[in-house]
Amino acid sequence: MRLIQILCISMFFVSCGNQNSTQKKEHQTAIENEEINTNKNTENTEITIVGTYEYVNPDNTADLVENHYIVIDKIDNHYVGRYYGTSDEFDDAREGYYPGFFVTDMKNLDIINDTIRFRLTVPNDKILSKTVDLNIKTYAEAKENGYENWPNKMTLEPKDYAGIFINAKTIFFKGEYDFMDKTFIKK
Repeated sequence: MRLIQILCISMFFVSCGNQNSTQKKEHQTAIENEEINTNKNTENTEITIVGTYEYVNPDNTADLVENHYIVIDKIDNHYVGRYYGTSDEFDDAREGYYPGFFVTDMKNLDIINDTIRFRLTVPNDKILSKTVDLNIKTYAEAKENGYENWPNKMTLEPKDYAGIFINAKTIFFKGEYDFMDKTFIKK
């Protein structure tokens, strides 16, 4: 009787070991297929990444729209981008005054697979008093079109961003706190 129990237990462990190796092979095949699909998607996604993405601020009012925009282009096989945003990107808490607005190049823009990274550097003297239209590409162009400088002064430290493409139409950035999360949707 004891011998039969030992044989049953041994058979159980042997079959588990075989099942694990089969599962490992299936898992490895799935990973290889996913890598192939990811590479195919990367090739197709490169074209579809180019475009304008909008973050709709949940605190917008009829008097004040604080949406942010990311515009991505591809020039000479490299991605370039502009960011349209508000001074709130650099301010911990705004109280008693309207935000300033800016357009700036996305410095060190790096897009690899589903990840996007860049840095925003905006000097205080290049913050404007109203929302910048998307057809305006630089601070200098905004000034030429009658935009006025923002009257408030604050220290604006460069800010680094890292986000992910959920798909070719959505970019998600995780903020330091949940209320700082931003989801940009392609227009």
